[in-house]
Amino acid sequence: MKKNRPGGDAAINSNADDNTAETGNTPASGNPGYQPIQFKGHAREYFGIWLTTLLLTVITLGIYGPWAKVRRKNYFHNNTAIHGYGFGYHATGWQILKGRVLILLMIGLANVAGYIDPYFTIATALVFFFLIPWALNRSLRFNARNTSWRNVRLQWHGTYGGMMVMTYLVPLVSILSAGILMPVMSRLSLKYFTNKHHFGTMPFEADMEIGQAYTAFFCGILLAFVVVLAMLAPAYAIPRLFLSGDNQFIGSTLGILTMIPIFFFVFAITFQAMCRNYMLQNLHLGSIARFDSSINPVVLVWIMLSNVVVVILTLGMMVPWAYVRLYDYFCSHTEYAITGDINSFIDVETRNQGAFGEEFADMEGLEFGF
Repeated sequence: MKKNRPGGDAAINSNADDNTAETGNTPASGNPGYQPIQFKGHAREYFGIWLTTLLLTVITLGIYGPWAKVRRKNYFHNNTAIHGYGFGYHATGWQILKGRVLILLMIGLANVAGYIDPYFTIATALVFFFLIPWALNRSLRFNARNTSWRNVRLQWHGTYGGMMVMTYLVPLVSILSAGILMPVMSRLSLKYFTNKHHFGTMPFEADMEIGQAYTAFFCGILLAFVVVLAMLAPAYAIPRLFLSGDNQFIGSTLGILTMIPIFFFVFAITFQAMCRNYMLQNLHLGSIARFDSSINPVVLVWIMLSNVVVVILTLGMMVPWAYVRLYDYFCSHTEYAITGDINSFIDVETRNQGAFGEEFADMEGLEFGF
């Protein structure tokens, strides 16, 4: 059994050549010069971690939850490799626990205040309205600064004002426009969250055309209709085979109504998958690296739906298998190409970061679990 590698920044493949990206895998897109991200984990391995952390979390009434999250992230980070090197995750359970305790205390105080005077409920709602974007921004900064590749940390340079727009204005415009402006808002959101991330001091840059966003939107609607139409007849007929009398009508009606959430589920998965493809096809890290994505929306919908069915039928025991299956698919269909002198870049960033960067990341904020 493969052992977990704390820190994750050591090369997964000790024979990996820093000047090549020969992983032995063929990119799903077929683009020359690109290599898929490697994932070395296995469902059987992860099942042991998942079961242990689940039991400890239940036994400790949730207190172990932050440490469970750290173990889970360590496993997936350490077993995910670019150019032969795994990722590192540096957060501690204490940091995450403090953030969760703070949120729980604030929610508790808000509830108590509401019992004392109903007007306090309005005041606390306003407080949380302005607090949530701040907490989201802090959580993104925390997770970025505690993620590294070859000892260079990610950075998040988002602002409170930008997060206010992403949290409230973007979904509000999408809803008020009856979905017509959803592609525009999604493009704005994806561009913001991508371009505000840096690798060391170098920003990621990506964008997609409005036409591509609307292509993803209409393809999502089309595939959702196809899936629903394919499932509509069985959803209507199966209850009539096993039920009798009025129960037939009730069962068939419920079967048809279940098509509504399935429609939105398929649409959301397809739309997000295609937007992801377009964004990553235009993503680059300066002159150092470029990226690509070849997620097939039909395959992804199948994976997601079958995962849900298997998890339900096994009463949750196949959650690790479903998670690893989905994660592995994303990795194998996410590709990169090293286009510059990555070693010189890493050397410069490591010297710039130094010991202060490590200490600052440890001191920096809390993770609120959003």
